[in-house]
Amino acid sequence: EPQSTAAEESSNNETSERRSVEIGASRRSGIMSMIRMYIARSMTELKRMPQQTQQQKDTLHDTRKIEQRLADLVRTFDINGPVANFNTKQWKTMTTILIVISFPSLGKDSITLPASAQSLGMTTDEYRYLTRSALTSLSNSL
Repeated sequence: EPQSTAAEESSNNETSERRSVEIGASRRSGIMSMIRMYIARSMTELKRMPQQTQQQKDTLHDTRKIEQRLADLVRTFDINGPVANFNTKQWKTMTTILIVISFPSLGKDSITLPASAQSLGMTTDEYRYLTRSALTSLSNSL
């Protein structure tokens, strides 16, 4: 059996890397498509939260800014494995959580659990952890 040349191996590696990049881009695009489906509902849910400041209300009216921040956040995800197979309730809750992570002031004073998180049986402590602590360094830099 003939051995492959260095040029063939290099070509195969480049093809494999290109395929990996394309798969990652496709997975990110899929995640953003799912998030976009739930942005309006999540924003409505967050608008209904009690004790909203004017700044929080203004933020929730800027759909374009929210979408951009979420896209920036999704680009940081490690997409080596398949995307989780979430159901509708899970995607909505995930979108709400990602919005709050992207705009920390939205969840800063909130002691109320969003309805979507309640529907999954999430506790207030779990929600706080996901929105405030899980990605602390990232949310502080946004």
